[in-house]
Amino acid sequence: LPFQEWMQDASLLIEEKITGCTDCGISNYTYPLLTPIAPMPARPQYELCYLTPPVEEIKQRNETYSARLNFEVGKYTLLHHYKNNAEILQQTEQVIQEILNDSNLTLTEFQVTGYASPEGNFHSNLLLSQNRALVFADYIKNRYPYLAQLPVSVHWKGEDWEGLYKEIESSSILRKQELLDILAITGTDLRKTRLHAINGGDTYRYLLKEYYPPLRRNDYTIVYVARPFDVEEARQLLKTKPQQLSLNEMFLVAHTYDPGSREFQEVFDIAARMFPSDPVAQFNAATLEINKGAYQSGIERLARLDMPEAWNNMGVAYAEIKEYERAKDCFSKAAAHGVETAQSNTEKLEYYLNP
Repeated sequence: LPFQEWMQDASLLIEEKITGCTDCGISNYTYPLLTPIAPMPARPQYELCYLTPPVEEIKQRNETYSARLNFEVGKYTLLHHYKNNAEILQQTEQVIQEILNDSNLTLTEFQVTGYASPEGNFHSNLLLSQNRALVFADYIKNRYPYLAQLPVSVHWKGEDWEGLYKEIESSSILRKQELLDILAITGTDLRKTRLHAINGGDTYRYLLKEYYPPLRRNDYTIVYVARPFDVEEARQLLKTKPQQLSLNEMFLVAHTYDPGSREFQEVFDIAARMFPSDPVAQFNAATLEINKGAYQSGIERLARLDMPEAWNNMGVAYAEIKEYERAKDCFSKAAAHGVETAQSNTEKLEYYLNP
């Protein structure tokens, strides 16, 4: 008989029963003849593709932080010792100083964006976010003359409805969905009216106390270029400042480890986290999932990537979960687009099914 997969756990037995003339049982023996019926072909060792990211010629990066300074109501004079402003300014200066002191970086731009919380008059809040952003930018330029020599851009957004929506969406506040529905309405005046009306104004007062203060802030972004790193330097930076590395540098670090090792997996996890929109980073992370046996999640991630190598790796995942027809289709598509590994995987699968 041709081998079929059900034979893997099947055995051929002969059972002997001896009975006497009064139909009483005397003995009952079972003799195994073939266990299993046929030897199972060795499970194929399919080949997964990993993609080498292109070299990033200029590694321009940016890091954004928030300075939630306190201002007197309706004013924009920066008072150093007002409330906890001294602490906030000290934290801001620590961030900037650390980047300035990093010899691996060349700063290229400094950006400030001002936001206001959405209570009161829309146009007044827009002007307030503008003036407070300008005041903060002037403070930084005076404090760090080096930054003043760079392009310094100042922007202002006025009322931060988007920030409020995100904060409520991630919270467990009462009447959460009702609040989100109101924030989804077009028109700031209508939003404010409806927020005021919820629960007799109690909900709005709670928002004003707990959710609005963090929205009043200046976000500042430091734009810089990181120098290239060799593999050993990149290995060390991966633990402390992975944002300074390129995908290519991370890839080279990963391949200094055994593909099955914890270190190898960690590198690709970091790469996917640092480059969430990069298709190569997501491809390699999905490939790693398949390598670890997380076949379904790997398939789902690869299905969003339109590339031949993704079809090959999906084929491997389908073969491992015994969806052989899908595996064949994926291998065939990949091979038709020149992925040699897919042709090899097809041959392995065919031999496994028809030895």
